Amino acid sequence: MNTIATAGQMMDSHNRNSLVSRGIVALVFGLIVLIWTGVTLDIFTSLFGIFVIIDGLTALAISLVWRHTYSSWWVLFLCGWVGIVIGLITIFWPEITDLIVLYMVAAWAIFIGVTELISGFAPEVHLKQGWPLILSGIVSLLLGAYLFFSPNISILTVVWLIGLYALVYGGLTLIRAFLPRRVDVDDIPVVPAS
Repeated sequence: MNTIATAGQMMDSHNRNSLVSRGIVALVFGLIVLIWTGVTLDIFTSLFGIFVIIDGLTALAISLVWRHTYSSWWVLFLCGWVGIVIGLITIFWPEITDLIVLYMVAAWAIFIGVTELISGFAPEVHLKQGWPLILSGIVSLLLGAYLFFSPNISILTVVWLIGLYALVYGGLTLIRAFLPRRVDVDDIPVVPAS
């Protein structure tokens, strides 16, 4: 097997594993939030913070692998940092109010939606591979807009919406992980033999 084909398989395996991790974390978060019906604002805020930090870290890892292959890698990189910052704020600011949590979740969802749409329509992403990303971006934007323009919504409704969103997001991320990828020889950096 030649070096270029091996490098392509390693990149594909790393991408798949990162996406699978990201999808599973979202599914687990969604299930916990939906099953744990008596969740308080403090617990929900901590769970949401942990979720977006883990999601942000995996986004950073994926973006660093994709930086040589996709021109829009920086979008995922930025998305990862925003998730980490929002997660840290929600965890380390325990006196946060319901309204601030609502706006932080809404801002995060809108930002995720925009970045997923940008990534989904990137020139390197074919529609066969990008449709889950585009659909996830649309769902994220709808959730963010709804939360942003519904300041009087109950915390229980927010929890349910975020739980359902996490299930959809996680499912679409897992679909993306297992879609066949087209790896062009020209896209793989060539490392000179020593």
